[in-house]
Amino acid sequence: WRTLERATHIGCMAHSRRRFVDALRARKKGGGPPEQALRFFEQLYRVERQARDGIPEKGEPQADCIRRFRQQHSIPV
Repeated sequence: WRTLERATHIGCMAHSRRRFVDALRARKKGGGPPEQALRFFEQLYRVERQARDGIPEKGEPQADCIRRFRQQHSIPV
């Protein structure tokens, strides 16, 4: 990522998600922002699974197909 222009390293989703799991466990009533964040993570993981299963357009590399799918479906989440 350091070689990419204008790229920002934000860490991996699994490590980020873990913090929200810990925050949810620490809440006495549960729910709230940590639970909402975990719902977003579920949606993003679903998008990733679907992106890997996507079929590239003719002549399109698999990586470009995945990126296109992510741009279309992850950004709104």
